[in-house]
Amino acid sequence: MAVVRTKTKPRAPAADEGNRRAELIRAAGKLFVEKGFDATTIRDIADAVGMRSGSPFYHFKSKQDMLKSVMIEGLQAALAAQQEAVAGVRGAEARFRALVKSHLRIILEDHTEFPVLLYEWRALTDDSRAEVIAVKDRYEAVWQSVLK
Repeated sequence: MAVVRTKTKPRAPAADEGNRRAELIRAAGKLFVEKGFDATTIRDIADAVGMRSGSPFYHFKSKQDMLKSVMIEGLQAALAAQQEAVAGVRGAEARFRALVKSHLRIILEDHTEFPVLLYEWRALTDDSRAEVIAVKDRYEAVWQSVLK
């Protein structure tokens, strides 16, 4: 009986799918900062995570979808950090200090989402921009609640 070998890798378990998507988002964010959105190819992103060039399309519809995901997931993580920073903190000044510390930590640690958000905003389509704005508004609402 002959064994048939294929060149394709076996499909990863479902639990790994989320990890691969997260890897792609991190790699895309880093490359968008280094090379810019327009100069970064899907092949660059796939190579950075050890995938074939067509594999990212299993997780994302397009490079534009990847850009939007980098921004949205970064903002969602920042929002969660901001909410955690002020949870249970009493007093306007203490809440403000907690927000500032959290915001600086988010920006200064190894996060690429904010530079991508700032420098690649123009590359978003109108529909993608509207989705990012919705999450950005929630992030800013935490600040507004403390600054009132």
